[in-house]
Amino acid sequence: MMSYLIETPTEGLITEQFIAEFDNYSNYNTAEFDSVKQVEKNWITNKAKILDQIQEKVVVDNLTTINNMINDKYGYSKVSYATLLSVVDEKKGYQDYKEAYVAAENAYKAIGNSIDKKDAMPEFNKAIALWENAMKESQPSNKKARVDGDVTEITILNLIEAYIWKDDYLNAKAYIDKIKTLDPSRKGRRRLERYEQLFKTNQARFEANK
Repeated sequence: MMSYLIETPTEGLITEQFIAEFDNYSNYNTAEFDSVKQVEKNWITNKAKILDQIQEKVVVDNLTTINNMINDKYGYSKVSYATLLSVVDEKKGYQDYKEAYVAAENAYKAIGNSIDKKDAMPEFNKAIALWENAMKESQPSNKKARVDGDVTEITILNLIEAYIWKDDYLNAKAYIDKIKTLDPSRKGRRRLERYEQLFKTNQARFEANK
């Protein structure tokens, strides 16, 4: 049986939980033997070793469960995430996209290097403002437009991820819904699937830590 307790210097006791699931028996299965005597002999010979192994496994499994429970309710394990960021690869007419790319890249680096996500917000705001301004020119059905279908798609995808990391789930959801109406490319659909999962995960964390 195990429990966990969480305290902070500012708030004192946050929670103290006994894990009811741990108040159960575990089954141990031996290897197969030809007779009961061989089973008994194996148990007598290896009892101490077997019990040590079982005990160690139970402790490790229980601590892992507790760690996951705490992460789910009060904090989260640090994980690596590779972001996706697109830029229009043209020499002329897309300086705003290049500037937005640099700003977004700086923002994502700030998230990875800082303990406070607020440090990334100025760069995120700059990138988002540039992409939002470009979206005013969006003409998905006009191949001659500066922001044609392909450029519109990558702009929206960039905006979705940026808004998610800003914890602006209203705008992120709006663009998720918008891109679905534009019949995105296969690559765009795969990227969108990834963002929908990121949206779900990050929003749950955001709501849990309000």
